[in-house]
Amino acid sequence: MEALRRARSADRSQTGAVATNWVVLIVILWVATLGLWYSAHADAGTQLAAVAEAKAARATAEKSRDDALAAHKELSHAVGYRDESVDTAVTDLKAMATALDSVKAATGSSLGGAEAKPTLQQAVASLLSVVQSGKQELEAAKSDLTKELAARQASESKTDEMEKRLTDQLAQVNQTLKDADQRLENQTKADSARFDELSASQQTADAAARAAQQALAEFQVQSGRDVATKEAQIQALALRREPVAPEGPDGSVLSVSKQGTTAFIDIGGRDGLKRGTRFEVLRQGKAGELIPRGSIEVRDVQSDMALVGVVGEPDPFDPMLPGDLVRNPHFEKGKVNHFFLLGDFPLTLTKDFATARLTELGAVVDDKLGTGTDVLVVGDKSMVEGETGPELTDSDEYKLAEKLGMRIIRVADLAEFLKY
Repeated sequence: MEALRRARSADRSQTGAVATNWVVLIVILWVATLGLWYSAHADAGTQLAAVAEAKAARATAEKSRDDALAAHKELSHAVGYRDESVDTAVTDLKAMATALDSVKAATGSSLGGAEAKPTLQQAVASLLSVVQSGKQELEAAKSDLTKELAARQASESKTDEMEKRLTDQLAQVNQTLKDADQRLENQTKADSARFDELSASQQTADAAARAAQQALAEFQVQSGRDVATKEAQIQALALRREPVAPEGPDGSVLSVSKQGTTAFIDIGGRDGLKRGTRFEVLRQGKAGELIPRGSIEVRDVQSDMALVGVVGEPDPFDPMLPGDLVRNPHFEKGKVNHFFLLGDFPLTLTKDFATARLTELGAVVDDKLGTGTDVLVVGDKSMVEGETGPELTDSDEYKLAEKLGMRIIRVADLAEFLKY
């Protein structure tokens, strides 16, 4: 406002100066006119002509003055820095200069140094340049703001999505907890009911246990009596069982082929001999001992004799001879031997194979060891139980076989007489 007042004051001062100039000019013209008027009396014709020319010049000057004043007023209206309430007021040059200095200070060095006197055109051009730069900076700021708003919107969208996801997860967790609480409550009720049932069952079981203990005591007394009776029966059976002499011969060789590969023995079908039975060939030494000479296998059975073949290659320097004895510790004339297989058997002689071969040879393999069993075949202890498992000699079957005086052999003792 102060600058505007100064500008208006400058306009008024300038207008006053112009008016004064015109007044001075008019006075001078009037004085000149007066002198001419005096001169006109001296030379009327010349003076009249001069007066006419002076009038014309004055009219021209007045018109130029009026045009200049109109142009100045129009320029003042366009430039401003004047008192708008006075129609004849013109631009205050000092106010405009002050405003231009302010523009120069605001626009920096674009309008020159401290001593520069920029024109209104230069000031407007500088201001337009500043405005253009401001517009460019504003557009850049708007672009950056748009990007920032887009990034913020994307971030808010992600935040909303994450918040929704977390809300859903929280709802699921709450539902899970609610379900767990419900299950826990149901389980608690069920456990309580179960506890009541168990308590009732426990009372019933206690009563049953007392009755069972009474019955057990009575059973133990009766069992002791039964065991004593069984032991006495077993001892009686053991005394009645005739001892078996596995070292005794079962028969002898009747004849031998020229090649020494086949022979006939004096044991046949009437003795219960089966095809495939193996015998050990024995020869009596000088001291009466029996010396092993090899093995034979029954190939054909007749009523009172059997055709046998030598197992392996015959010894040409010590062949089998008529009169040699034959023995199989698992064969008895006219008797069907019963076997019981105890423990695990090796892969070279499985229980299935041993059972099949013994059955082919006329023997019977018992499922359970009893008083009718003749031979107990002891294998290996169970591999499932390992080294810490009980020994077969501690088993009930082994102890019963000992009490009954049963013949007890190992798998290896049986294997040679079961091979094909």
